[in-house]
Amino acid sequence: MTIIIPDDLVPWPDAEQIIVAALDQVAQQMTPQPWVGTWIPDDYENQIQQAPLIVVQRTTGAADINNQVDVPLVEIGVLAETRADAQKINSYLRAWMLDVFPTYPQVPVRIVSITERVGSVMPPWINPDHRYVNALYEITIRRPRSHK
Repeated sequence: MTIIIPDDLVPWPDAEQIIVAALDQVAQQMTPQPWVGTWIPDDYENQIQQAPLIVVQRTTGAADINNQVDVPLVEIGVLAETRADAQKINSYLRAWMLDVFPTYPQVPVRIVSITERVGSVMPPWINPDHRYVNALYEITIRRPRSHK
């Protein structure tokens, strides 16, 4: 199916896809290279035996029309076989998100600000043998002026 929409408005950037693309480049520098996506795959138990997962999910947030920015709250989580592995990657990603992401040249939009709202935590998990460690960020993204 092909979906066609009008092109008279500039769409708001997809925060999840922007972060996934950036973190995929970061993950390429890790060994083993984590999978990066916006969901936890059904076969995650098999996948984490090969490499950790980095999961990016917009949890809430809203656009500020007056300031032409979107302010999503985005959870970035790491799922690995052990808490130590998940925490090691999560700690690096926390530093990267706060220190590098706001001015990362490959990001196609202007990041106005980024604030960590919830630091590294390990929420209750379905399978206690595996570990999911996450952090929550508020990211202010400037709306593009033109889509052409």
